[in-house]
Amino acid sequence: MFASIALFSWPLVVLVLFQKYRTTIAIAVSIVAGYLLLPSIKGLDLPLLPVLDKHTIPALAALVFAYQAIKGNRNADALGQWIPHFWAARVLLVLLMAGAMFTVLTNGDRSGFLPGLRPYDGFSAILGILMMLIPFFLAYRFIASPQQQRGLLAVLAVAGVCYSFLALYEIRMSPQLNHMIYGFFPHSWLQHVRAGGYRPLVFLDHGLWLAIFFAMSIISACGAAIVFPKRKRQFQFAAGWIFLTLLLSNSLGSLVIAFVLAPIVLFLPYRTQILMAFAIGLIVLSYPMLRERGIITGDRALSLASKINAERAGSLEFRLENENILLEKANQRPVFGWGGWGRARVYNEAGEDVSVTDGYWVIIFGIGGWTRYISEFGLLILPLGLIYYRRKSVQYGPETVTLAIVLCANLVDLIPNGTMTSLTWLVAGSLWGRLDWGGSGSDVQQISGAVPTPISPYTRQTKRINRRQTL
Repeated sequence: MFASIALFSWPLVVLVLFQKYRTTIAIAVSIVAGYLLLPSIKGLDLPLLPVLDKHTIPALAALVFAYQAIKGNRNADALGQWIPHFWAARVLLVLLMAGAMFTVLTNGDRSGFLPGLRPYDGFSAILGILMMLIPFFLAYRFIASPQQQRGLLAVLAVAGVCYSFLALYEIRMSPQLNHMIYGFFPHSWLQHVRAGGYRPLVFLDHGLWLAIFFAMSIISACGAAIVFPKRKRQFQFAAGWIFLTLLLSNSLGSLVIAFVLAPIVLFLPYRTQILMAFAIGLIVLSYPMLRERGIITGDRALSLASKINAERAGSLEFRLENENILLEKANQRPVFGWGGWGRARVYNEAGEDVSVTDGYWVIIFGIGGWTRYISEFGLLILPLGLIYYRRKSVQYGPETVTLAIVLCANLVDLIPNGTMTSLTWLVAGSLWGRLDWGGSGSDVQQISGAVPTPISPYTRQTKRINRRQTL
């Protein structure tokens, strides 16, 4: 009961945030705090409409109040539109929506014991995608300038520090906060007993979700230490504190991600960081093809894990085996996939589900095929490539580069885990907004008085044509 009350009263919290803080900070805090504090339950599950939960309710509330702020002329520093100017981004958005409908149209047949899909399911899938992308659109419009991105880094870093105290409590006392506050445990208890201790999860779906959030917070704190020189020591201490919490959380994958990517933010030149972010994005984008062709098998990772811990090696081997059978079924319908309702899973002759879906990549590839995978992951990875492509013409500052590395941390974790959240789309939307916002990374002036003119390929091409005509 209290879980439902907390979930549906969150818009009141968002209203207070919008009245007290600037729209940029209010949006970031609304979505980040909602993700961290609200219970992992499904609210209203109405026909056709997407499920209302801890991801959709904060995003919808932020969208409503942000729109009201625009109507009240309180957002002169926001971009003038909701959709990226770059034609590639628009193509990917259209492909994502159209692909969902084509997935339904090509899956009208029965799949074993499961019924075929109906056009009704296609409209429901499109609405679900639009709800998923609300943080993306909000961040694109309101968290696009260097100063706004610095605010997002600070929110992620401070949220990591505050949440660490709850995690440390569960590390010592066992993961019971969710049961104490909301009256239920969201996952398997046995998966949160590790190495004679506990893996915390606080109010998230799983301890792995908490671990990758901490990794993203560590990287954000490292970037905040650079962009806020007067508070450098505080953010450095925050990064170290969160890293210590992650070290005690018994989540090796996220610990490795933070250990590798955080020094990149602290010590490497910005252009090198951008190049590495783009390279990581390309590997993630091509991962299904690399797995299918046997270029990446996971044998090396399995060998390394066996040297560290036999239990972790067994878990990784189990994941790889399930990925193989799920990938084999997904390749039966590689273009538009099998659709939802569990049709992409593997069943035995008795109709029992014999597959376990862990990695987000294999889930999406099975549901929507290459169409869904390329369009969704393309929206996440393409800004990394465009930032690298424009590195000579536009000098991006440390705030933008740090957010690119933060996004990379989440992208890498989407290979073994299903940790796609509203925070993922929040960071990606901010990067797209930065691409269209233009300007110098060292520009710290807050825009005021006029809506900034987005810099897009069309405007640059028009300027070149006008220059040639003048000559």
